[in-house]
Amino acid sequence: MDRATPPTALYVGVPPGQPRQMTKATTAVQRTTTYALHQATVLFGILTLPLALLARRAGVVLPVGRLVGWANEVYDRHTN
Repeated sequence: MDRATPPTALYVGVPPGQPRQMTKATTAVQRTTTYALHQATVLFGILTLPLALLARRAGVVLPVGRLVGWANEVYDRHTN
């Protein structure tokens, strides 16, 4: 047996290199988690809006908009 590849009896779940099949439960948990993180990110953006406006007046741009945009992209990717 080659030392680089451990015996298959030690693998739990899907061996490396093989695609995982998503069950309905796994997909539901992933979608729910993504939705919760999306909502938390939007809430964070709303709560930090006054700070971001003050920082912009001082000449500093906070990346809150990029964070919310990224959360929207991830949410859209997982719900479609």
